[in-house]
Amino acid sequence: MGAQSAPVHLAFGARGRRPSDAPRSATAGVQTYYGGLSGHAMTIRESDLPGVGKKFEIELGGGEEMVVVIHNTGKREVFRRPAPDADSEKAFEFSDDLARTIGSIIEGAYFQPVEPETQETTLPGGILLEWYELPPGSPLVGETLESADIGGRTGLAVVAIQRADAVIDSPDAETTLREGDTLIGVGTPENCAAFEEILTE
Repeated sequence: MGAQSAPVHLAFGARGRRPSDAPRSATAGVQTYYGGLSGHAMTIRESDLPGVGKKFEIELGGGEEMVVVIHNTGKREVFRRPAPDADSEKAFEFSDDLARTIGSIIEGAYFQPVEPETQETTLPGGILLEWYELPPGSPLVGETLESADIGGRTGLAVVAIQRADAVIDSPDAETTLREGDTLIGVGTPENCAAFEEILTE
C-alpha cells in the first residue's frame, strides 16, 4: 500500500496521461446509489478504459472526487481529484486480495459502529446488505446453516457471521448458529422481510 507513490503512466491519446484522467468513453454510465438510513444519494460515473479495465469517479461533495481504477489484472488504484478540472493525485495502489480485504473492512464485515439491527445498505439493482443479530429464543439458534435452510426458505444469502470479535467469512453449511451471532445477509427487500419473519417466529 504505497501512499503517494509515483504514477504509472499509460497512454490515452496524450502521452503520460494517468488512467484516472482519461476521457470518458462512449460506454460511460452514471449510477446513483443510496445507502443507510439517511437515504443519502451518491453519484458514481463508470467508464471503460480499453486495454486497462474500468474507471469509477465518485463525487465526495464540494467538487472533490475519488477516482478508482480497476485494472484487468486485478490491481486497484485510488486517486483524489480536488476539483473537477484538476489533475488527479494518486493516493494508493492495492493488489486484488488486499483491495477485497480493505473493502470488507470498510463495508462493515468486521465491525459496526451502531446497532446491527439498524444497518441497511442498498447495492446496485436494489439488493440489500443487512445485519441481523440472533436474539435469545430465536428458532435459528442451534441450527446449522444447512438445517436452517435460510436460502431455500427466504432467498437471503448469508455471506458472513460476526461472532464476538471474530468474523466467519463465507460460512459453510455445517456452521452452527449461536445466540448473539450477527448474520450478514444479501438479498432483495422481499428476501429480507421473509428472513425477519423466521428470525423470531
